[in-house]
Amino acid sequence: MKGKYINSIGLFLLMMLAIAGCNEKPAATDADKAHQYNVDTSVNHLLKPVNERVVSNIPVISAVKGPKILTETVPGIIDFDTRNTITLSSRVSGRIERMRVRFNYQPVSKGELLMEIYSPDLVATQRELLYLVKAGSDERLVKSVKEKLSLLGMTYLQINDVITKGQPQYRIAVFSPASGYILESNSAGAARNEVLISGQGNNGMEGMGNESVDIEGVSSIKPDLFRNTPILTKEGEYLTAGEPVFSIYQNHGLIARFSFNNQLASYIHKNRKMLIWALSDSLNTHMVKVGFVEPVVLNGRSFSEVRVYLDRKDFRPGQIMTALMAYTVNDGWWLPRKAVWDLGDRQVIFHKEGNVFLPKEIRTGVKDDEWVQILDDISLLRISSNAWFLVDSESFIPTIENNKE
Repeated sequence: MKGKYINSIGLFLLMMLAIAGCNEKPAATDADKAHQYNVDTSVNHLLKPVNERVVSNIPVISAVKGPKILTETVPGIIDFDTRNTITLSSRVSGRIERMRVRFNYQPVSKGELLMEIYSPDLVATQRELLYLVKAGSDERLVKSVKEKLSLLGMTYLQINDVITKGQPQYRIAVFSPASGYILESNSAGAARNEVLISGQGNNGMEGMGNESVDIEGVSSIKPDLFRNTPILTKEGEYLTAGEPVFSIYQNHGLIARFSFNNQLASYIHKNRKMLIWALSDSLNTHMVKVGFVEPVVLNGRSFSEVRVYLDRKDFRPGQIMTALMAYTVNDGWWLPRKAVWDLGDRQVIFHKEGNVFLPKEIRTGVKDDEWVQILDDISLLRISSNAWFLVDSESFIPTIENNKE
């Protein structure tokens, strides 16, 4: 019995020694000591991607709060005043026998011959008139036929000439009802839309510092639309009753057309003053008043078209113009244009925390060449004075809560 007890104690001691041997750490060798290092937490901010945190000594600024007087410069073009447009339509169905108009925007005078039309309906009505006159019919019947011919486009002089000669006129002359510039009707609507300006200078490249180039606005103005292009309506073509053939723009009134961003729509109203000048003569400026403001949607983009009614003596159709409008924004936070980086669908600023600059997404309002309105409260932030300097044009900038650790 005593021997068994001693064996149990011995076995227990051996197990305890084995457990102690397993828990004992091996002694560090010289090679292990050489690979040991300590983490320096002071450089953690340098280990982040450059599009999340930027280390720079660039000066910082604070947002300015209060009213601001801003200016907006947009391109425009001189156009005909559509209020003084006369549409010349065919009153009868027939065939064009002779065309005297050859070019769009060809000057015409009131009473000038434009074309000659052969119409079976007109010929039949003239023969009816001649029959009633020869038969000595009731004067009321003769008068009603004359009125019918007048409504079909014949003048009283032509009607009396038919009665005097005793034979119908197979070619009916069409004269210009007013003096001005004539344009083919099927191209008049397209020309008016082409002259519209689709934007005023925000071409999506603001973040690259290209703020003074109005690529899209200038390229959309096509003064060659007012050149004398050949008309498409030719002799021998058939016209239907009521079909528009020509539009005549009277030359005693012109308009200047400008397009503004929709953000400025609330600041533009009738009789607001603007300064305009021709692109070819920037020293000769004119103070004008807004005559009409119209919302426009063209090619998927919406903007506000401003029309200024002008006297003809100082301008000519197709002349490229520039307009300068000043407006006052009563309240808001303001930053210089270079302090805001435009990513297209969102805008960011870089504010300083410690030794690094962190991106922050913001909401912006109106802007001009120098200032941007900020709709968020950023009064406590120290903001980089030049966001364009901190990143390149190809950077993808994450702004999810500044990527907190």
